[in-house]
Amino acid sequence: MVDTDVYSYITASDPRRGLPYREYLNGRTITLSFVTVAEQYAGYTKQILRGNWDIARIARDLASSPEHLKPWANHGNGSLP
Repeated sequence: MVDTDVYSYITASDPRRGLPYREYLNGRTITLSFVTVAEQYAGYTKQILRGNWDIARIARDLASSPEHLKPWANHGNGSLP
């Protein structure tokens, strides 16, 4: 299980942020706690509501995520709660 910071580093637009964790995560199943999922979603929501990101950012980021990280985020359909 990875924490929120590690997850944000390995999914960052700058892949260098996740490099320190690669050796520990390669070949392993990555799991996220519900708290990490909520924190990531809250971060997206905050950026969208501030006007920094468009609402389609969630779907674009999920589409570019590694396949093993997508299943948790099926709610990322471009809508906010």
